[in-house]
Amino acid sequence: MTIGGVTIAMASRDASLALALQGPHRRFAAASDSTPDITVQVGWEESRLKPNLEGDKKIFDSGGVWQLYREEDLLSFYLSSPKFGSRPYARATFSQDFTQGVVSLRRDCFDPSVPHYPLEYPLDELLLTNWLALGRGVEVHACGLVDSDGAGYLFAGYSGAGKTTTARLWSNENGVSVLSDDRIILRKIGDAFWMHGTPWHGDEPLASPDRALLRRGFFLHHATKNAAVAVTGAQAVMELFARSFPPFYHPRALDFTLSLLTDITETVPFMNLGCVPDDKLPDFVRAI
Repeated sequence: MTIGGVTIAMASRDASLALALQGPHRRFAAASDSTPDITVQVGWEESRLKPNLEGDKKIFDSGGVWQLYREEDLLSFYLSSPKFGSRPYARATFSQDFTQGVVSLRRDCFDPSVPHYPLEYPLDELLLTNWLALGRGVEVHACGLVDSDGAGYLFAGYSGAGKTTTARLWSNENGVSVLSDDRIILRKIGDAFWMHGTPWHGDEPLASPDRALLRRGFFLHHATKNAAVAVTGAQAVMELFARSFPPFYHPRALDFTLSLLTDITETVPFMNLGCVPDDKLPDFVRAI
């Protein structure tokens, strides 16, 4: 599959473990002749999936479903769920450049008679955000859409800011394509900044594998009337960083992310957008 211009090849190491894309991920299936950026081998794990607490170093604990450990020269994510008890149900071990990986699944947690998507949430997103942060791009909490004239608009916002509502309003407009109503990948290609759709949608199943040149960016806020105020400099970087998903446990990745966001906000106009959730919003944005 290809997400954000990043092609991931997955292969099963066990004849009894069939793999398949599921849900919105099917739209992101890669062309058969694509060269993978990331290669992942997948297999069953018969022994207990757990880190070596004496030799492995815990790097990060999400406080939820995953933990990250350094195991010699490799990085391993351990995924857990209350559904499967205290033991992790999966381990994903990657090279430090995140181009090679092995995913091990606890056999007793999966039905071997049906195909599985081995990078199910949050693993695919973790893999992409770490790969991107090594000088390649950034994922942001945003709705992204392409207007009928090809203009790419980014509407960044926290949960509840109105990203999905904005996507719904624009999707009623002729010629408009919604890339995602919740997660967008930003990458610099040449001298231009591109926004890519992702399969990680919000309340609506709005997910597209397409991309568009980023023409304008907006920070969404609820308001009693539509209003837009320019945001520049360090304030624009801070606002976009607060809505991004860099690996906070990786200093070099953080430095790159801040540099990229600075480059984006110095090149692309950004505005605070106070908005009313009605059908006047698209025309208001176009008139800015």
